[in-house]
Amino acid sequence: MPLTHRLVDALKKCLRARGMTYAALARELRLSEGSLKRLFLHGTLTLARIEDILRVLELDLVEPARMARGADDQAAELSVEQET
Repeated sequence: MPLTHRLVDALKKCLRARGMTYAALARELRLSEGSLKRLFLHGTLTLARIEDILRVLELDLVEPARMARGADDQAAELSVEQET
C-alpha cells in the first residue's frame, strides 16, 4: 500500500481515537463534510491540510507517520511467539 494511503488511514484512526466525526472536523476546517470525505477518499490532502487536521486533533506528524510506517513494520517483524 502506498505511503499516502497508509498516512490517510492513520489520520482516520486518529480521528476515531479522538472520537471526532468527519462532520466535526469539517466544521473546524471550514469545509463541507462532503469535501472533507473526498479529500480522505482520494488521498489528495495537501501538507497544509494535513497540518490543519493535526492542529485540530492536537497531534504532531510523528504519531500518524509512525502508525503509517507501522503497517509495514508489523508485516516484516515476527512476534516472540512466532519466532519460537
